[in-house]
Amino acid sequence: MVLSVVLGVALVVTLLLSGLLRVPFAVSKYAHRKAESVAEVYRAESALLASLAGFPSGYFDGLPPVSQGELGPWGLWSATAGLSGHSGGAAVRVSVLVGKSRAKAPWPRYAEWADGAELYRQMLRRRIEANTRRLSGNRRLFRTASRMEYSVASGDLTLDADGHVVRAAFYVEGSALLKGKLRVDTLLVYAEGPVSVGGRLEAGWVEIYSGEAVRMEGAAQVSGHVWGRMGVTFSGNARAVFPSVVLAMGSPLSDVQVQGRAKVEGVVAAPNGHVDVETTAQWDSTDALFPYYVQGVPVAFEQNTSR
Repeated sequence: MVLSVVLGVALVVTLLLSGLLRVPFAVSKYAHRKAESVAEVYRAESALLASLAGFPSGYFDGLPPVSQGELGPWGLWSATAGLSGHSGGAAVRVSVLVGKSRAKAPWPRYAEWADGAELYRQMLRRRIEANTRRLSGNRRLFRTASRMEYSVASGDLTLDADGHVVRAAFYVEGSALLKGKLRVDTLLVYAEGPVSVGGRLEAGWVEIYSGEAVRMEGAAQVSGHVWGRMGVTFSGNARAVFPSVVLAMGSPLSDVQVQGRAKVEGVVAAPNGHVDVETTAQWDSTDALFPYYVQGVPVAFEQNTSR
């Protein structure tokens, strides 16, 4: 399949460039640049497809190398085309987020989760604390800012506000309560105590860790990775939209409960506990993607192209 894609790219480029011979010079020059730009995108995408299929970077001549890194719980793979003489314009960088599929294998057991999840937990804490303003004692926040990044020592955090936040990142030694009619592009929470998310909070990229339990309630909607060492509960009309990972792990009583009219789209795992989904709730695990730190087949689910 990947070989056919690569050959298809060569055919597309040939047709685009040959067709330019039949148009006026000025138009041809502009169209030629556009055709080359499109061709570079195809080359970068083809390189990523080849890597996802298991071919080593550089296996196919004419395709750029692929870099593989991590972004939170997901992989971040990138290919940049246009630097090797193919195009006279700016380079084109295509990046994809990557999860792991277990479609043809049993879901991972505790031992398969443990090491990778622990490294992810440590990385999440470092990422949050690296850029936060340090506070002490209980904190209650009722106003929003574009960026809200705090480390709260010897206390709890309450965020009850309306508005839009580009990035919210919190390390809390106590508990964390987040609610209100709040829209957050990126929400990172690391709390030693319990975490509760409710109201009408909506977050497009979420990474939440609690040393105790996580509770999602009200009409909260998130997408990402939610981990409670002593359990995770979704209730009310709370939603975790695809691709989400809900993980309860770290205690013999680490259970996941999906109650009321809550809905989870993705992975729901309690490797050393139980998963309980009420009949009124929904758990959609179709095409569920596991985090990058779990063994499985790499699958891309989101693409970004930049020049």
